[in-house]
Amino acid sequence: LLEWQEQAQNISTLINGLSDSQGSGNMQIRNEVIQLELDDCILEAELPWYGEKLLFWRPAVPKGKDDVRLWIYHLITQVYLESVKDFRMLTTHGIFRGKRDSNILLEFFSVESPRQHLKTLLQYWKTGLQQSILINASLGQEYYSGKTPASMTEQEFLNLWYDNYNRSGLNSDPWQI
Repeated sequence: LLEWQEQAQNISTLINGLSDSQGSGNMQIRNEVIQLELDDCILEAELPWYGEKLLFWRPAVPKGKDDVRLWIYHLITQVYLESVKDFRMLTTHGIFRGKRDSNILLEFFSVESPRQHLKTLLQYWKTGLQQSILINASLGQEYYSGKTPASMTEQEFLNLWYDNYNRSGLNSDPWQI
């Protein structure tokens, strides 16, 4: 319990450091619910504004799902801001617990053509409702870290494929078998 409290305190200190770097003193999270229509889909999101930035956090080591969640919220927000003619530079922060008493800060910045990026994700999602497709955030995280099956040792691949005590292996996903 004491370790969890310390981890939460470390994340809180990092968040307060973000507000100090903006010269704003201690800021509060302001939630804003938005709706966006895109390709016959209505997307709704609750945006956690921290000053002029989006801020997400989870006191755990980031997983692929965290990367994807941040990216989708970032794209939805950027498309929404453009639709209401607010062309500010958008930054999205994700704060997570790292290994050995460290913290991890993930950042996304404004991108060109966010609407097209979001449409591409929606198309994959729609296709996945009708057929099985390989969209796995954990596998993507491994791939973009430079670990491809060809570059892994046999033991590294087996560690990724099979379950262990703190994560599900890729073989546990029925869509991939």
